[in-house]
Amino acid sequence: EDAPSASPLQLRYTERRIAGKWLASARGLKRETAKLTFHELGLHEYSGEVSFTKKIRIGKTGEKVSLRLNDVRDYVYVYVNGKFAGARLWAPYTFELTPFLKRGENELVLTVGNMLENEMERTDSDAGVFGTVALLYGGE
Repeated sequence: EDAPSASPLQLRYTERRIAGKWLASARGLKRETAKLTFHELGLHEYSGEVSFTKKIRIGKTGEKVSLRLNDVRDYVYVYVNGKFAGARLWAPYTFELTPFLKRGENELVLTVGNMLENEMERTDSDAGVFGTVALLYGGE
């Protein structure tokens, strides 16, 4: 699924998954987590947003770099070094990061939110990034 196709029409890129701990923050909560979901943070029956922050290192600049998030529920805003890089309500959750990155350490923030279903209907729907988080180098 993550490997590019052999088709000559397919864009060529190199993928680097972003793993490890993120700093999660929401309504006074600050906690490290490897899973980017509301329930992992103990936020049940929660309606609102959670920001997940991580420092990433970029070795060189000039190459196109995109962010790909797999399986996001419900929506996400992306910030790089304090600058807004985009928002998505549905797939594909891909963001162009090149103009926001610098050589060395960069701060990546994913602010994930859910709809008001939990609050209005007293449900316990989870939200977050349930799939991989990856940087894509190269491509068009």
